[in-house]
Amino acid sequence: MENAIKQGAKLKCHPITAPGLVANLKHRYGAENIIDKKISGHQLMKEAKIVGCCENSEMGIVALAQGKTTYLFGHGHRHLTYSALYNTIWNAGKPDVNKLKAILSCKYSGLIPVIAENPQEYVNTYFNHYKDMPHVRPRNPNP
Repeated sequence: MENAIKQGAKLKCHPITAPGLVANLKHRYGAENIIDKKISGHQLMKEAKIVGCCENSEMGIVALAQGKTTYLFGHGHRHLTYSALYNTIWNAGKPDVNKLKAILSCKYSGLIPVIAENPQEYVNTYFNHYKDMPHVRPRNPNP
């Protein structure tokens, strides 16, 4: 992130980012480089040519889908909300848009496009695809 800010990038925190963290980031990177967290990230992204995001944000996936140059900031070894998608899409530090398209177009991926004419079909296809898979009930490690 520091390298990106040195090149002119601005940092937009998630709306629920703790005030203490925002203050720390302003101190670390300069208040002029931190965008008010209440401003719409989607609106900013619409106007941006390059988007960087953390691996717990859907913004990188949306930016890729919109054809924007996208960078991923994160540790790569943490399991966060969108880690499985990012780990699948990113290879050697670069996103593979064709992998994203494959995931989004797959009827049994578990993702339902907002433009789906019959969303229930995606739900049924997902469960039907995995119905023959063995399910192992998780054990409680502390009985």
